[in-house]
Amino acid sequence: MSAYVNKSSKQAIFNNFAYAVKYKNTQLNMYYGTNTGELILLQQSGPGSIVVFTPANYVPDSPDCQICQFSKNFTANDMYWSKIHNTLSAGEIESVGNWDPNRWIADGFVNINITFVVVKRPWYIRAASLTPATQTVLYTDPYLFAGGGAGQTGGATAGITATYPFFDAQGNVVGVYGTDIGFTDMHNMLVSFVQTPHAFMYVMTRQGSLIGVSTNETIIDAAGNLKQATAAIDPNIQFTANYLQNLLPAGTNDYSFLGNQQSMYQANGLYFQIRVMPQEPKYIIVNGAPTSDYTGDIDSVLDSLAATLTRDVRNIIGIAVGVFVAMVSISCILTYFTVSVPLAKITKIMVQATSFDFSAFKAMESQNANIISELGTMEGVFYKMIEKFASSIKANRELSGAGAGMQSQISSHNRNTATGNDRKA
Repeated sequence: MSAYVNKSSKQAIFNNFAYAVKYKNTQLNMYYGTNTGELILLQQSGPGSIVVFTPANYVPDSPDCQICQFSKNFTANDMYWSKIHNTLSAGEIESVGNWDPNRWIADGFVNINITFVVVKRPWYIRAASLTPATQTVLYTDPYLFAGGGAGQTGGATAGITATYPFFDAQGNVVGVYGTDIGFTDMHNMLVSFVQTPHAFMYVMTRQGSLIGVSTNETIIDAAGNLKQATAAIDPNIQFTANYLQNLLPAGTNDYSFLGNQQSMYQANGLYFQIRVMPQEPKYIIVNGAPTSDYTGDIDSVLDSLAATLTRDVRNIIGIAVGVFVAMVSISCILTYFTVSVPLAKITKIMVQATSFDFSAFKAMESQNANIISELGTMEGVFYKMIEKFASSIKANRELSGAGAGMQSQISSHNRNTATGNDRKA
């Protein structure tokens, strides 16, 4: 139901329900009751899926309205009993009153002799007590209603009803939209909300009576009453319900009190939270899971990372040691061949050169430069040094020879001079 639906037209209301079932896969039954006592109800499709209630003096809205023609095949006897019950009715819940969504045809209406006053139903009364300023979704206490939602087989069904009122421009209630949520439907919805393997969720009244659980246990006790959450078979539901009950003030049995406190709890290896619905009758929703459901993947990842880190550190240390040993070995080898060996050869050549043994240089020339290039440069310089040294020796010898000849001439001249003087004397 929305602001765009003409709520004064039964056909428009019915079409809105039919669209929701066909195109939105709505599983719950839907109905709309007016302040004049009319009711339109749709339960999926097929036999008995349409229910229409109107006052005894009802006049069809329009010849084009399929739903409005429900009484055209009524017999005189049907009309008689309708007046007695002060209502016209059509479409029995179990087997009559058909809806074919593929052909978009409603037919097969038959009279059912029951009394049903819309404005006196608990769900209508509660919703109609609101005002435009307080307009909101309301829920009824658990009760038995005729028929049921998805998964139900008809007859009396236990559940709750969610309602929403609509008002006119003057603020008066013109109608109430409702949908029945059977306990089977509640279970299916809760199961769909569970996200982890061992998670749980349940809904209870403010006094602790279960009205829906995500587990497969029944919420009805042996006496046929709603089971208390503290007596649930599921250990997680039982523990959390008792844990929350112990948080209540002494002498109090109203779980809605917990709506004023923290909503998250951790105890007994469980993470769980509580939510108190703000609308009456203030249902309590509890959901949670073992901590392993929340942290299991994280712990697994952390363990995997720790193992990987240990393995990688071990590998890194091994690689580092190997690289260190290899580098030291290579350094030693390079030092030997590029430093020690060339220096040894240079030293040997220098020693041999001091004794003018040129065989070392000749031998080095035959090695085709198998030592460092600087040695070739030193060799050339050394040869030049030896050449200059030899030239110096040669020049010294020549100078020595010239000096000796001059000394001989001087000595001879002196002897001749001395002899001449002797003669004069």
